[in-house]
Amino acid sequence: MNKLITLEDLLLFVYDEITDMSAKSSIKNAIKTEHYIYNEFTRLNDAKHEMETIMVNPPDSVVKEIVSYSKALAVVNVSEQNLRTIIKN
Repeated sequence: MNKLITLEDLLLFVYDEITDMSAKSSIKNAIKTEHYIYNEFTRLNDAKHEMETIMVNPPDSVVKEIVSYSKALAVVNVSEQNLRTIIKN
């Protein structure tokens, strides 16, 4: 009896997240023998590679703004007693 291979299974396979060797072997076999599975695997694999090529690092100025915002939130999230102390000073 063949196990139904889902899109999630293929996605896990593309990202090499399947640890069960039997499941991995079944998916490899399905990719080789089933035209639809092969097409879906190719589509997912192409999308993965495309995402890897378009990923960019944000500019330092953006990172600094996010860190500053985070620090500002940390000041706002103080206890009432600490807030009274901050206001006094």
